[in-house]
Amino acid sequence: MDTMELREAFRADAQLAGPPPMDPYESVLARRQKSDRRRLATLTAGLAVVTVVVLVPFGISLVGPRDSQVAASPEIPYADVFAAPTRGSLAEDAAFVDGVRQLSWAVPDVRAVPALPDAPVDTRSVVFAGDVADGRWALVIGANNSQPTGEAADPNIQTDVESLSDIAAVWFVGPAGAAPEQMEAASLPRGVAPDLPTSLYDGPTGALVVIAAPGDSIEVSPRPEVTADATVTRSYTDTGSTDGVAVVALDPNPFSYAGMPPVQYRVTRGGVVIVEQAPDSSSIVKGPTQPAVQLQYLRSQGVISGPGDMAQIMAAEVLTEYGLSPAEVELYVHYVGSVPGPNGEPAGLTVLTVTFPSGAVLTRATWMQPLGGPQGPNDVTAFAGGPCVYELSAAGVPVSERILAIRCDVNSGREDPDTESTLVVLVPVGLVMSSLTALGDGGSVASFLGQAAGDGGVVMVPFPEGADRVVVELVDGTILDEVPISAP
Repeated sequence: MDTMELREAFRADAQLAGPPPMDPYESVLARRQKSDRRRLATLTAGLAVVTVVVLVPFGISLVGPRDSQVAASPEIPYADVFAAPTRGSLAEDAAFVDGVRQLSWAVPDVRAVPALPDAPVDTRSVVFAGDVADGRWALVIGANNSQPTGEAADPNIQTDVESLSDIAAVWFVGPAGAAPEQMEAASLPRGVAPDLPTSLYDGPTGALVVIAAPGDSIEVSPRPEVTADATVTRSYTDTGSTDGVAVVALDPNPFSYAGMPPVQYRVTRGGVVIVEQAPDSSSIVKGPTQPAVQLQYLRSQGVISGPGDMAQIMAAEVLTEYGLSPAEVELYVHYVGSVPGPNGEPAGLTVLTVTFPSGAVLTRATWMQPLGGPQGPNDVTAFAGGPCVYELSAAGVPVSERILAIRCDVNSGREDPDTESTLVVLVPVGLVMSSLTALGDGGSVASFLGQAAGDGGVVMVPFPEGADRVVVELVDGTILDEVPISAP
């Protein structure tokens, strides 16, 4: 996982939680819709400018549910997910279950997240204990003793109202045959809604556990499919669960440390879909080391600052999100170098395209800029960064022959209101531009002569407001078709 997503996922994991039901039929819908709207607003805002300063122990689960969809009907049956006795293959092992119940909830070396729940032992119970993949997993709940108070307890201002829940939960994992003392926290303790499912997914092994209420139907979709017209679809398979627990073995994903998991699950209760979302994920279950991705660079690379090789990070994120292997896609890096930033301080820009098996193309462009030297007791360097483009397009012209026109807005920190907007145009290697014209609804917005030849087919000019497409003329007089400008 790269540091941009690490921070946002850390915030999501620390804040995902929910209150006990006020009304058994309206609570799930109302709380989940509020939660999803606030989570989406938080993540969207965070992607615009991300300041990475948190320090997190490796392996703690940081990715919260995404893309949640809730049935429109208010008639959602209520069920207590955690009321049933301990479930799982180790449920009858009383010594193991009691040992896990008493494990410490303290998470060492976590900063910037105050007041994590630490449920008193006498309030705890073990919801699930079982052998999963090549290890042992357990879910423990207890009293949420870190509920916000005062104005912070107002559901209308909570990023996620589940932080007000009376119940908190934490996952523990360990190796095969582990004793309780060998189990480690695989998630940050956090409030959970008693009537909504919870889950844990480990990409390196492909193991997934979903905990719902007895009688709930649990379906799983291993990954999204991208069609040639750039439509993203999913298909779900019923796990056959009757006790509200699904233990599923999916294909291992060696890139799962990089980003959001490809798998989603859907839970239906009383004929109503109550959640359709990605699981929480953890990399604490030890798996293979993430391999390097073989990338094709279309032009020479510049040197940019970042929390790692951004092209590798971005490629691994896409492979993770779509559940694909490098052999199934074409990965081209179109540009690695500088892009103008506020106050004359350039940022690093990486432009990557991924061609899916269907021929559809994902274009990603990400900027990144350091915010100064190492900070904090562990000398962690802080970065600002965000997407210029994340766009799917239909199959057609091979990406190595496409013109890419991108709007990139660089804002180097939350306290800096200035944004530098740049039009970046990349033409296929070997072609030389003589002019670039930006067009809008009223026709020509701006023309750039001379400077359009660029360096290696790269043009960067101040973004002409109102422009939504460009026309490129080559030195031989050829005028290329209008190309839409991609923007965040």
